[in-house]
Amino acid sequence: MFRLQALIMLISLVCFSITLYGATAYLVKTLTIQSTGNVYAIELEAFWDNQCTNRCTAINWGWLHPGDTKTTTIYLRNTGNTPIILSLSTSDWSPAEASNYISVAWDREGYNMTEQVIACNISLAVSQSIENTTIQSFSFNIIITATEA
Repeated sequence: MFRLQALIMLISLVCFSITLYGATAYLVKTLTIQSTGNVYAIELEAFWDNQCTNRCTAINWGWLHPGDTKTTTIYLRNTGNTPIILSLSTSDWSPAEASNYISVAWDREGYNMTEQVIACNISLAVSQSIENTTIQSFSFNIIITATEA
């Protein structure tokens, strides 16, 4: 008798589980919504020519006298998908004290670049007082920063 009751209980439990599973299967609904988007990207490249075929990776200022100023033109291309604001800074001067006697400036500081390609004039000025130092050569990095406008 006990075995029969246990069997009936087991069959009832299995039937209840199947019914419960079937009922919950009918209560589930999924909905798929496709989504797309775009991300603003800032990309900037430097070139020696306005056709943007000759990349500018280094500037050699050549030989300079105390008091000299030398200007070179490079072309910046905005390959991103948003307007940018430009700024220029320098870093890693060698020798470190050269930054006290040599300055760098350009004509695009704070410029809101909406064009794809622009010309930039970068000038290097050597102070007359550099002749009172032992500086005979120098190197540094020019950093052009593009910030979303």
